Amino acid sequence: MKSIHLDGGGEFYADFELACKEYWIKLFCLPTRSLKLNEVVERLNRTYREELCERYEGEANLGEVWRELK
Repeated sequence: MKSIHLDGGGEFYADFELACKEYWIKLFCLPTRSLKLNEVVERLNRTYREELCERYEGEANLGEVWRELK
């Protein structure tokens, strides 16, 4: 069985939860900003914010952003 760990936040959570149910993906909700439980993802999010999001000046286009991430 596939599963996803998430903090349960975000405005699209209900839609995401329905999509996961449709594909039989189990969700595990963690407390928000729970570094002890989700330290790798929290660190990655911080790194993206500091190194990309705060300095990115390109178009708000997913393809463009992915090129920058690479």
